Amino acid sequence: MIRDELNRRAQRLAAERSPFVVATVVRVQRPASVKPGAVGLVLADGTIDGFIGGVCAQHSVRLHSLEALESGLPLLLRILP
Repeated sequence: MIRDELNRRAQRLAAERSPFVVATVVRVQRPASVKPGAVGLVLADGTIDGFIGGVCAQHSVRLHSLEALESGLPLLLRILP
């Protein structure tokens, strides 16, 4: 579930009409530094607010979130070792 501070940030971004993606972790396998339900906001400049995993995951999440912003389509991303 999205934390209160991220929820407030998302509401502000939406009110400002600033593009962003809500990235939510739905499943993990060990070893993983993140748990299901973790949420992050990916901004149009690639900034990630929140925790959606370590450095390995952040690159993929950032890249595909920016593509989703461009296309306007939802995405379920699977990250493999």
